[in-house]
Amino acid sequence: MISRQGSRLLTVVLAVILGGLALSCEKNPGEILPPEPVPELVLGQVTELSFPADGGTADFIFTTNQDWTLVSEESWLSASPGKGAGSGASVTVTVSVEANPIPEARNALIVIKAGALSREIPVTQEAAREYSVTQAEFSAMRGTLKIGGVLYIPEGKKGKIPAVICCHGLSGSHADTDAYGYAAAKMGFVACCFDFCGGPSGLSLSDGERSENSVLTEVQDLAAVFEEMAGREDIDASRIFLMGGSQGGLVAALYAAENPSGPKALGLLFPAFNIPDLARLYAILYGGPGNLPDSVSLFGHTFWRQYVIDAYDLYPFKLIGTYERPVLILHGDKDELVPVSYSRDAVKIYKNANLVVLEGQGHGFDTAGRDLAIEYMKEFLEQNLP
Repeated sequence: MISRQGSRLLTVVLAVILGGLALSCEKNPGEILPPEPVPELVLGQVTELSFPADGGTADFIFTTNQDWTLVSEESWLSASPGKGAGSGASVTVTVSVEANPIPEARNALIVIKAGALSREIPVTQEAAREYSVTQAEFSAMRGTLKIGGVLYIPEGKKGKIPAVICCHGLSGSHADTDAYGYAAAKMGFVACCFDFCGGPSGLSLSDGERSENSVLTEVQDLAAVFEEMAGREDIDASRIFLMGGSQGGLVAALYAAENPSGPKALGLLFPAFNIPDLARLYAILYGGPGNLPDSVSLFGHTFWRQYVIDAYDLYPFKLIGTYERPVLILHGDKDELVPVSYSRDAVKIYKNANLVVLEGQGHGFDTAGRDLAIEYMKEFLEQNLP
């Protein structure tokens, strides 16, 4: 049996022991603690990404012990996942890139932000082989007459854009030049395919009566179209090219002769330099210009009296030599409406002209001839673009 005095002594001893144990469990102010984890952000083997023009997907890997997010300001790419917790484990990010619509390479940065750390993944994409094309309405005014047409516009082209104005032939419409305009737009030009006033009913987008149409009124139409195109904010007025087929070629040549510092270069397809000669022949057959009927039908076309009168005193080869900038003429050796000899004569008058004779091609060119002509025109545009 423990006495009452011994019991008190035991209680005191136990209290001292327990108190000492409690003190020993408190943190020692002088104790050295393990260091906090060092922030890490480490890229894997892939440190940059390259994509073809068609777009696609690709992955990159990184590790971090910090919460992280991805940042990119370009709308044409996306990355997933875009954020996560920093567990220290590897993270695989999939980057998706849209097709590049323009023939210009493009670049972007994907920034990984992890706490105070950041790393960049450069992204590049190849240029498209050609521009995608959108279509818009075009209009200009000659006096009170509206001139209608279609614009072919290269998507994504920035800055001041060069342009091509396409002129159709007699009794034709803008549709006759659409293939050329579309091809030019895919190269990066704004192409204007318009209708001359007084065109065929049901085909023309322009005002005017057939009986009031002539080569000279069409030159006036082209002047209005050129002025409208040169005044557009998206067009480089110093780089506007003219292209014309048949009568449209004659009209383009006459406009260029009157405005030698206007068009950057001139592309002519089977240009109808013989129209004034035919007009004089018609007039002679009827005993002179004063005896002409209201209209004359020949080669499937209706020629109105005013048309013949306006062409009667026109001598293109006395005029076109004032234009000294580059000229390309394409003409078929089987052309029965406009003999190739007219283009051979024209190229001698121009100071900077080249004639390409397409074997086996008649007036207007067939599909194969048109495709070949487009390639020649594309090369011509590229050569004279600077």
